[in-house]
Amino acid sequence: MIKKRWIAIFSVLLVIVIIVLVLRNWRHSEELTTSKESQSVLPIKLKIGYMPIAECAHLYVGIAKKYFEQEDIEIELYQMKGGAVILPVLQKGDLDIGFSNVVSQIILDSKLTKNDPYYLISLIGASYERPGNSNHALLVRKDSGLSITDLGNSEIRFAINTTHNIEELMLRRFLSIKNVYSKKLNLVCIGFPEMLSALDRGGADVVSVVEPFIEPALRDGRFSLLARQYLEVSPETLVATYAVTKKWLDNNNDNAKRFIRAFKKADEFIKNNEVIVVIENLNS
Repeated sequence: MIKKRWIAIFSVLLVIVIIVLVLRNWRHSEELTTSKESQSVLPIKLKIGYMPIAECAHLYVGIAKKYFEQEDIEIELYQMKGGAVILPVLQKGDLDIGFSNVVSQIILDSKLTKNDPYYLISLIGASYERPGNSNHALLVRKDSGLSITDLGNSEIRFAINTTHNIEELMLRRFLSIKNVYSKKLNLVCIGFPEMLSALDRGGADVVSVVEPFIEPALRDGRFSLLARQYLEVSPETLVATYAVTKKWLDNNNDNAKRFIRAFKKADEFIKNNEVIVVIENLNS
């Protein structure tokens, strides 16, 4: 009962903070891109923590189409498991920008004041889960015979990329609305790229995975779709964003402007081209 109440309270808080994040993200991106500096700019290198998933496609497109290069930005990518891992590294100053789910950001920001130099700010790139733009799913082996009602078994192993993130929250909320309860949720942390092989060899029973791994897995024939858990919970969910610390933004206002301009060009390219064109550019 306490666990159900915690999920309900956290869900309400999440909605409130998400609204704040969206408004703040809009305000920052608008303020930082109102004008391009006329003076010459020095080349910069930005260290970015990311995951090799569809929601980070803007980075690949921006590099392939030279949008970052046009802003004299060299992008140095650091592949990591998820926002719960990326954000602490960002706060230490070892990264400039970090891609993260909003829940991990909310958890860390809840421990700080907005004036704290390590307070995390959404810079740009909010991604949403909604019908027609679904990037998350629960998959099982086709021969497992598992159904949603089986998920209350405490021996069922759920693979998520990290804990204390939106994947864990949405999994718990999904199970709650399906009236599936377990004394202890058996969570196994596995990176998104390794989830299907872990599922195939028996290292997990259910994987909470994302694109670009879902559709190829379903075409493969060895895996089945158990649920689109995000859409089961809500018709629209703010999932992730690119975050910076207040300290970094205060000291790198112009660099932030340049990154946002390049990012928006990549966003326009993605919006105006078919998926196959985007993939071809990623591979070029």
